[in-house]
Amino acid sequence: MTREVTLRELARLYARGDIDRNNYRKSRAKLINDIIEGRTEVKDIEQTAKQGKTASGTEGGEQRDDNATEIRPEMLAPNVERRPPDSNKRLLLTFIGIGVAILAALITLVVLLLQNSLT
Repeated sequence: MTREVTLRELARLYARGDIDRNNYRKSRAKLINDIIEGRTEVKDIEQTAKQGKTASGTEGGEQRDDNATEIRPEMLAPNVERRPPDSNKRLLLTFIGIGVAILAALITLVVLLLQNSLT
């Protein structure tokens, strides 16, 4: 028996980059339609703070969801594509590399222009 994904879990997957925007929107639309048409039951979730901790779950100003459930592969809705976790790292490294190349080109141009103006 497979467990259906909730809207909260879908949002969490999208926020972490595990699913892309298109799949998130399709899955969310299907889930909302199923709820409206009565095919999916909506349950209330009680949120309580754990004993011995502040309401935020931490001593500092950080926010932490004490009731957060780790999303495991068997909890995912069928036909939801997952992006590899390294794709965000690769994108960031590519962006940094291009930025460094542009900065180096600008510095080189400034040095060359200064040399030409001084001679």
